[in-house]
Amino acid sequence: MTELFSEFKGSSKKNWLAKVEKDLKGKPLESLNWSVQDNLEIGAIFHADDKVESTLHKRDSNDWLICDDFELNGVGNPNANIKNALELGANAICLNIDENTQANFDQSLNGVQLEWISTFLYCTPENGLDVITQFKSYIEKSGLDSNKVNGGIILE
Repeated sequence: MTELFSEFKGSSKKNWLAKVEKDLKGKPLESLNWSVQDNLEIGAIFHADDKVESTLHKRDSNDWLICDDFELNGVGNPNANIKNALELGANAICLNIDENTQANFDQSLNGVQLEWISTFLYCTPENGLDVITQFKSYIEKSGLDSNKVNGGIILE
């Protein structure tokens, strides 16, 4: 079986823009652009030549994280729920910690293998530094290899 589009020749950006300008019959190409916000304008025409390699984040695969959220608000013990979610296929957890809560990582993460999952801490700017400090302390106290603990901080 042949490649579906192998019979078609590619078009350079220059040729593509010439065709668009001809079809617009004198109307400027910029008139097709649209504004998302006052200072953000999106062009109407994109070509493969416009592709820019992202330096912000480069993935080695297209694997997705299956994440489940858990409240660490001092009510109940989320440990059993976290373990259950991981047993059912989650490979990431998001721990929601409000500004009125002292996160009890010892109790909440007891028996959870953080080196094998991704852990996200969802907190506020007011308590973010305290939560990060507590989590770092938990990792050190638990003897975990901090280079193998993946995740991030989400500030709201």
